[in-house]
Amino acid sequence: MPASLFKEFLEKRDIKFEEKEVQDKTVFLVEYSIPFGKYNGKIVSIGIPIPKDFPNSAPYGLHIKKNHNFEEPIPKQNPSSLGEDWEFWSRGIKWDNPQQRTSQYYFDHINRWLEIV
Repeated sequence: MPASLFKEFLEKRDIKFEEKEVQDKTVFLVEYSIPFGKYNGKIVSIGIPIPKDFPNSAPYGLHIKKNHNFEEPIPKQNPSSLGEDWEFWSRGIKWDNPQQRTSQYYFDHINRWLEIV
């Protein structure tokens, strides 16, 4: 059920995705157009990990395909459970307020992370 909440969010926004189970999380693979910042309009492949108890637990981090060609080095890169073509960006969000426990709130964080690279 938790992953279905995020899936419904993507479908309502007409965002095409592929669903994959990885390390007890559902990861949504998305060809994503960065909406703001230096790379506005750039298409990158991202993997959005949704924990099994979402929205009780906040999603953590973001998988991104290594072919992103960002000019700056990205801090906090780690190996990705999606394979060698991917990297995992360690990024946390505060999930204190129950009204913040939404797919939109997490997606807004993804936008900010990609805006500042």
